[in-house]
Amino acid sequence: MNRVVMGLVLALCIITFVGSGLAAPPPREEQLVYGISAWDGNKFASTFVPRGVEMFLLADVDHVINGTKTDVYYWDITQEWMGNWMEKRIDVPGQLEILDSDGNLVSKQDMMSYGYRLRSGQFTPSELLKGDEAHRAYEAYRQELERYYQAVNDYRTARVEYEETLLAMVQHVQETGVPYDESEIPDPPVEPSPPTEFVGAPLEAFIVNLPPGKYRIRMVNEAGVIPDSERSLTVFSARRHGVGYEILPESRWTRPVMSDDSSHILYLHGTRTMYLKAFTASEYSAYEFLRMVQAHKPLAGRGMKGMWQWQRGQELENIQLQVVQGGEVVETAPLAPYYVQQTPGYALGYEIVEFDPDKVEMAGRRPSFAAFKLVLEPGSYVIRAIDEAGNVVPGSVREIRTIKEPPPWSLYLLAAIPLFFGIGLSGLRRFTSRSRTRSEAL
Repeated sequence: MNRVVMGLVLALCIITFVGSGLAAPPPREEQLVYGISAWDGNKFASTFVPRGVEMFLLADVDHVINGTKTDVYYWDITQEWMGNWMEKRIDVPGQLEILDSDGNLVSKQDMMSYGYRLRSGQFTPSELLKGDEAHRAYEAYRQELERYYQAVNDYRTARVEYEETLLAMVQHVQETGVPYDESEIPDPPVEPSPPTEFVGAPLEAFIVNLPPGKYRIRMVNEAGVIPDSERSLTVFSARRHGVGYEILPESRWTRPVMSDDSSHILYLHGTRTMYLKAFTASEYSAYEFLRMVQAHKPLAGRGMKGMWQWQRGQELENIQLQVVQGGEVVETAPLAPYYVQQTPGYALGYEIVEFDPDKVEMAGRRPSFAAFKLVLEPGSYVIRAIDEAGNVVPGSVREIRTIKEPPPWSLYLLAAIPLFFGIGLSGLRRFTSRSRTRSEAL
């Protein structure tokens, strides 16, 4: 029996393998697509717009657009349009025309140089450099990188010389028995720090920045409008702006809680230590925002028209966080760097301490995060961000309330309710049964 089952399984595997090998690949079609690096308020998000798909962009900010020819196909497994970028990627030369809903020409532009700057700890582009600025920034970064590599070579040479000097001094002490004075011992060489930012090499593309509205875009050259280049474009803006908080409880700092809307109420139970990060936040149409960052996914945003969602923007700097209780400011917390270090011993755990690069355990390291530290006792509070002039940042106010813990006896009473209900129901059934028995006897 086992052999029969194993044979059936093997046959099914062979049929599946052969069937998958014979399955035809998805059909590909050469198209002119628009590659987009769209600014979403916090970073540049990459997508592409194939034929017949509407383009969405945020208003009054720079976006990077370029026309490219590639083979486009629909990948049913992930339900998205994909481009054969590895085998075919042909840049389309020309100019970009932008027309309003009435067909009037709004702008006509050439490609320009651009580049990205990535700050330390970032993995996605967060700053756009344009024109000559992009070339200057890249050249400065390249020179800084060369100086760093040279400094690393010098450090390695100095380190070898330092270790050889120490070895010679140790041998001298072993031979003579005379120790060196502390002032005679050389200091170790200092390892150079790498550049704190990355700047990409300049490229060429169209930089689009438009007010809200309905548009059409197309590429043109000496022969006229380039075929397959026309797309509809919706430029949208935020419904409202505010301040969002990322709250990191000390007990579970890797699981932050987000608060984007000023109507949110934060609840506190007992004495709590928390770390807060403040960001700009904007509320957008959920459908339009998702279509902007995922234009290559036909299902993105489907069913979300009329819905709104908050999007986190840049982290706020040069502010302080105030804690207000009873109309009076009881605490003002500055933005400070913190370091998460593992607790010694076999027990798993960690401790969040203020970052100090002079400490041995933090030497050569970077802060784990920067935040506002709050230690709050049970009570009702209001937190708010204030700028350098002492003004409250709009949308930064949040209310904090304490959850009252019920007395222990009430918990036992709650747990006993099902028991009492069961006893009562059982007694009622017995009483009913006896009554029926007596009536039958009569």
